[in-house]
Amino acid sequence: MNIHQLQSGYSLQVLAALRAFRFYPAAFWLIKNNELNETRIIILLIIIQLKMNKDIFIKRLAIIKHLFSQGMEQAKQSEVIAFSSVLTFHDCIDMFMQLAAEKKGITKKEKEKLFMMDFFLKIPELTLQASVQKINSRRNSLKHNGQIPAKIEIEESKIITNLFLEENTPLIFGIAFENVSTLDLIPFDK
Repeated sequence: MNIHQLQSGYSLQVLAALRAFRFYPAAFWLIKNNELNETRIIILLIIIQLKMNKDIFIKRLAIIKHLFSQGMEQAKQSEVIAFSSVLTFHDCIDMFMQLAAEKKGITKKEKEKLFMMDFFLKIPELTLQASVQKINSRRNSLKHNGQIPAKIEIEESKIITNLFLEENTPLIFGIAFENVSTLDLIPFDK
């Protein structure tokens, strides 16, 4: 039986899902072997949605890693230029917090009301709150008061950001930060 033979008795949503399923091995096997029913279709929808969500999280973690790498390069520059790394490290942590909140089911509306340090209250398993507060204070002093951080503060921000990502990525996403690859940002034909 093929997808076209299944048209009678199924809704348009189910038929659209079936067309999408043919690209997934498990679904293709079920269709090919006439093992498809409404319950299995629902299960396949859930599996595919989870896979798509995981792919999106991986890509967004790769963006965070890329941003972190940019901050590392900025921090290597002379002190008069390296200060911008504090902004990059702050953005990196902020993006991580936003993604972690999504992973934990915090709604977009709830996230919009949160400042960076509030995420520690919403996601209690996050670590290094006091250290991240230092980066947040440095960023605010730089951005709002024009206070350029000293080279030692830049180095400390680099270390804190690295530790934050290394400790929290496995806690929230179940993978080591070192295993996140910026190659995940490059589209490949399958």
